[in-house]
Amino acid sequence: MVEIVKAFVGKQLESGNFSLAIAGAIVVAALYSVSRTDAILDFLQRLRLRKLDALQSYAKHEQLSDRVRTRAAQELSRTIYTKITGIPGDHYFIERIDAIIEKSQGDIQSAQVRRARHFLKLISGKVVVKITMADRMERAFILTVGSFILGVGFWAFVTGMLANIPVSYRAVLILIGLGTTLFSSLIFREAQPMRIAQELHPLIEQLQSAQTPLPAPDDRSSTKAALPAGRPRKTSESQAKKSTFSP
Repeated sequence: MVEIVKAFVGKQLESGNFSLAIAGAIVVAALYSVSRTDAILDFLQRLRLRKLDALQSYAKHEQLSDRVRTRAAQELSRTIYTKITGIPGDHYFIERIDAIIEKSQGDIQSAQVRRARHFLKLISGKVVVKITMADRMERAFILTVGSFILGVGFWAFVTGMLANIPVSYRAVLILIGLGTTLFSSLIFREAQPMRIAQELHPLIEQLQSAQTPLPAPDDRSSTKAALPAGRPRKTSESQAKKSTFSP
C-alpha cells in the first residue's frame, strides 16, 4: 500500500500537481506511522509475555527459596490482575481493593477503581481516598479551560448557522464549532476521576468498617435483620421480673 502511494506521489510531482503530491505524502507518513506503531505494540506484547513466562518459571523453581518463589507468585498474580482489570498497584493494594470490590456486591466496579486509581492510597493497611489541594486546583483549571473552549465552540457553531456571511465562511465556523465542542468533551473527561473518587469514598469507608458484607442493592431494607445484635435479647424470665417490680 505504501509503495502504491509513493508511486502516485512521484507521478503527481512529475506532472506538477503539487497539492495532490502533498496529500499523498501525508497519507504515506500516516501509513508509515501506523505500521511502526503496530510493530512497537507487538514488541511490547512480546516483552510482557516473556515477563509472565519468567515469573511463572521462578514461582515453580525448586532451587529458589520459599520467600523468592512466593514473591514471584505474587508478582505474577499482580501482573495478570492488572492486565485483566487495568488496576495498577502492588500486591498488597490489589489484594485489599479486590476484597473491597468483591464485598461491595456490584456497588463498586473495576472500571470505577481504574479511573479513580490516582486518588486511592493504601495507608496503614486501609484503602483511603486522598485528594490534595493541588488536585482540586487542577480540576478547577480543567473545568475552566473546558468551559471556555465549549463556549467558543458554541459561539462559532451558532454564528456559522445564523450569520449573514459567505457559505464558505459559515462552513468553516460550523466545523470549528463542532471540533472545539468535541475537544471540550475530552477535556471534561479528564476531570471525572476526582468525581468518581469522591463517590467511592463513602462506600470504601463503609465496606472497610463494616463487620459483615454489604447486602445486595435490592435487599438494603433487611440490613437490620442481617446484622447480629450487639446486646443479648431479654429472656422471658427477665421480662417477668421487670413486670413484677414495675408499679
